[in-house]
Amino acid sequence: FAGVSVRESAAAQYLDSLGIPARCHLDPTLVVSGAEWSAFAGAAPARPTPYILVYQLNSNPVLQQAALAVGKQLGLPVVRIEYWQTFRGRNTHTMMRPSVAKFVALIRDASVLISDSFHGAAFALNFNTLLISVRPPKYSGRLDSLLTQFGLENLRASSAGEAIDVVREYTTMPDCTERLATERAAVDDYLAEVMRLEATPTHIREGSA
Repeated sequence: FAGVSVRESAAAQYLDSLGIPARCHLDPTLVVSGAEWSAFAGAAPARPTPYILVYQLNSNPVLQQAALAVGKQLGLPVVRIEYWQTFRGRNTHTMMRPSVAKFVALIRDASVLISDSFHGAAFALNFNTLLISVRPPKYSGRLDSLLTQFGLENLRASSAGEAIDVVREYTTMPDCTERLATERAAVDDYLAEVMRLEATPTHIREGSA
């Protein structure tokens, strides 16, 4: 390969340990700007009134408890994105299998997103939607990596009480605009670099190495 790029710092370290140089870059969903994603989703609001949004991938009662507690604290209804018929939430409104555009719009227009999903966090970051990140029981490395990369560790919650603490401390998502611009520029530079390498004849590339 002309280059190897990964989205988790731990993956880059692991590949480096195998003698494979790798660099850590943004997930492709974050390389596309929030404005572009918003245009894709459409101008109409996902719901007519403010709401708390839940996007949950793993079985974890703490996440639902946190959502209900935050909804009560802010006086807002709780809406869940669901893809399975088994209903996992009570006292919530369900959006069953929304289209991709609707999924994006729901995160864009939410007052708060409560999620254990990496891509949920990525879209919240892109849209400046306040995030409460509940760690999944397994495979949390990429989510941890994203939060650390943007200094958003304080948005983690492992209980309903900690979720309340987040919305008491933050009324909006911390501004990561400059950091996103820097990371997107790094992706552009990397792609330009590897495309130049790919266009270079192999014998010249190996000789110069």
